[in-house]
Amino acid sequence: MDSDFIERLTEDLTAEEDEVIMVRSEHREKTLEEWSLSLLGWFHTTKLINFRAAENHLRSAWKMEGNDLKITDVGDGLFRFKFSMESQLKWVINNGPWSFHNHILLLRRWEKGMTAFSVNFQTVPMWVQVWGLPFDLINKEVGIDIGQGIGRVIEVDWKAIASDQARFLRVRVDVPLDKPIRRGAPVLSPEGDKVRVAFQYERLCGLCFHCGLLGHEAKACKTTKLKVGEESPYGEWLRAIEDGNPNSHGIDGAETEPLQNFNSGNGHSYHSTTVIEKGNSEIMEAVERTEIMEDDGKNPENF
Repeated sequence: MDSDFIERLTEDLTAEEDEVIMVRSEHREKTLEEWSLSLLGWFHTTKLINFRAAENHLRSAWKMEGNDLKITDVGDGLFRFKFSMESQLKWVINNGPWSFHNHILLLRRWEKGMTAFSVNFQTVPMWVQVWGLPFDLINKEVGIDIGQGIGRVIEVDWKAIASDQARFLRVRVDVPLDKPIRRGAPVLSPEGDKVRVAFQYERLCGLCFHCGLLGHEAKACKTTKLKVGEESPYGEWLRAIEDGNPNSHGIDGAETEPLQNFNSGNGHSYHSTTVIEKGNSEIMEAVERTEIMEDDGKNPENF
């Protein structure tokens, strides 16, 4: 049952049916308090999700047992995650996105008045790595400007900027779900010099390599069909090695503490120097690919 169906059912009520029903407020404060530590979540996928399996993996990933976390199916594919402490809730929000079997979990904090049919998931917060910037453009202000070209900027990782190993700019952005993810962009310096940069996304999952949207695989894509022999415009090179650090957990759920992304029965560690080098070569190929696309006369704004 969706909101449109409910509206159809209630649009022709009789005068008696249309009388307002008042509800009591005896336990209102307690109810609001209980919901205040809740997140509403929905798996952005066209496939059915095994609720019990997803629940077990989320508890394991978030290191929460028993009363620390209560997960409830509230209908229409929506889940409620009730935490016992504010710090737990914020940790989950700040360390996403999370996934299960390569299906990304969208989360929103509960707000008074929400129903199963009114909750909208329009963005997903992700860390975006910006590669190819001149060293003199690796700063917070540039991170904000570039991040705004992708979506709403949440924060810029100033710790990475301040470190002596900052090879890229790292920005957390609310990435829109209704648009293909952006692979890169031309950046114009204050002096008028243009450079092309490539984007990589940490914990990227559920990406269609045909259309660039999140939420389905290429084989299930209904909007873009590639010709025989045509190369997919999106690919694994868009997945970032988190923090560019060989000691951090990998893109598919390395067993590190805290575990922040996972795939059932498919947790792998990507900590080898070979993989790091491979990731860097893919980044260089991505930057070069942007230059080739521009030379071919394609609109860089569609990049």
